[in-house]
Amino acid sequence: MAKGAARLKRHKKPVRPAVSPAHHVFTNGRITEMAYFSDLAEYVRSNKLTTTVYKPVFVNGTPEHVVAAAIRKRLELEHAHGDLGGVQFWAVVDCDQFPLPQLQQAKREAGTQVNLVLSNPCVELWFLLHHREFGGHLSSDGCQKLYGGINPAYNHDEGKLEVKFSSLTDNVKDAIARARKKGDVLNGGRLRCPATEIWRLIVSVFGEE
Repeated sequence: MAKGAARLKRHKKPVRPAVSPAHHVFTNGRITEMAYFSDLAEYVRSNKLTTTVYKPVFVNGTPEHVVAAAIRKRLELEHAHGDLGGVQFWAVVDCDQFPLPQLQQAKREAGTQVNLVLSNPCVELWFLLHHREFGGHLSSDGCQKLYGGINPAYNHDEGKLEVKFSSLTDNVKDAIARARKKGDVLNGGRLRCPATEIWRLIVSVFGEE
């Protein structure tokens, strides 16, 4: 992905199709997820990619609330513009604070209208997978401490929670491959841990480079 981005940087003008696919991201991660996906949006914009990632929307609530906010935005845009073509809506949620039935309900409510993306136990697992594989059960606290040991700019206990997409681009292919192997978080009647589905959003934005 880093090489593809470098090629795009050499274009003097953006190369965009008549109708550019777009991504709307909603999350209940007030700091870490908002910082990561805001930087993703800026990275896509500054590199003049042929897609759009809008600034993420913070939703203070449960997984169902995040999904509902994404559905409302979809309906609003459909009412205003009709067929949305390639526009996609993503709800990004950590599993650590929510029971399985609640996450399953959010998945049902998302249906085909919203892409529900789960991380179990938390988004820090996605960051860790940029550096190496992790097996066995991991708690949120464990993920956060492990990632803090890799990235000195991040320290959950001290409130240093922002992580930028652009700081991880060199290893994002490895993270995608590792996350893919772990499978879906919702695995029948149980939660797979550790597992994260954020790779799906990243692949949707950049393609299979």
